[in-house]
Amino acid sequence: MKRAYQIALVCGILPLFIGILIFLLWLVTRQNWLMAVGVFTIWLGVIMVLIGAVALIRFCWLGFRTSELSRRRLWLLTFGCAALLFSNFIVAGGIMTAVVAIETRYTVTIHNASLQSLKDVRITGGGCNIDFGTIKPDSVVERSFRVKHDGELKFHAVNHTTNYNQIISDYISNGLGGNLKVTVNPNNTIFVAQRKN
Repeated sequence: MKRAYQIALVCGILPLFIGILIFLLWLVTRQNWLMAVGVFTIWLGVIMVLIGAVALIRFCWLGFRTSELSRRRLWLLTFGCAALLFSNFIVAGGIMTAVVAIETRYTVTIHNASLQSLKDVRITGGGCNIDFGTIKPDSVVERSFRVKHDGELKFHAVNHTTNYNQIISDYISNGLGGNLKVTVNPNNTIFVAQRKN
C-alpha cells in the first residue's frame, strides 16, 4: 500500500519538476532543442500521470480494505496526491501558453547613439503603432508587441536635423515573433540588426 502511494507521488513530482526545469533553461538559453525536449517531456508526463493514477487507485483500494489508516487520513492523502497529479496538466498548459506568447511577440530595441534627443519615436506596421516617446542621447528603449497582420515595420523619429522614416523589416506576420535592434548613429544613419529572441 505504501509503495503504491510512493509510486503515485513520484509520478506526480518527477514530470512537474523536469518540465519546469526545462522551461526555465529554455527561458535563459532559448535553445531550440529544449523545445523538442519539452514536447517529449509532456508526452512522458502524460504516461507517468496515468501510471500514477493507477497506483493511487490501488493505494485507495488497499486503504479501504485495511485499517492501517483512518478514513480521514486516507482521503486526505488520496486527494492531495490526485491534486499533485492533476497539477501536471495545469502547469504544462501554462508553460505551453507562455512559450507561445514569448515566441510570437515582436521586440524592438532602439538605441539612440546620436548626440541629439530623438522625439516622437514610433514603430508602425502590421496593425501596430508603438510609441517610444522621446529617447535621449546614448539611451536604449525596448518595447514588445503582437503583430496583428502581415506587413512591413517602419521606424519614425525626428531630431533637430533629420526626419527619420525608414522600413526596418520588409515582412512581419501575425504569429511570427522577431527581435530587432535599431541604432541611430552620430552621423544620423540608421543601423538595423536582427537579434535572437
